[in-house]
Amino acid sequence: MLIAIYNCFVIPYEASFEPSENPHYKRFEIFLDILFGLDVIICFWTTFINKKTGLEIFSPWRIAWNYIRSGWFFIDIVAVIPIEILYTWFAGEAA
Repeated sequence: MLIAIYNCFVIPYEASFEPSENPHYKRFEIFLDILFGLDVIICFWTTFINKKTGLEIFSPWRIAWNYIRSGWFFIDIVAVIPIEILYTWFAGEAA
């Protein structure tokens, strides 16, 4: 959650003011994107409780389907997209 809040402030700041490039900062941004990717992978393997039976579900296929169907999968995928890199590519082409 802290990383998401961090991104809520940093991405608009970078898009608005285009601060100077720092290689350490870029590595940190890539690290954060990797963490978001790991979150998606972990969610595909996290068990859940079936609301009807009250049993914990261990089946990978049912876990994956539950994750996708819950709607969080699509939110997480959008979070994984490296927006700052895409912005740099498209802003560089437009300039």
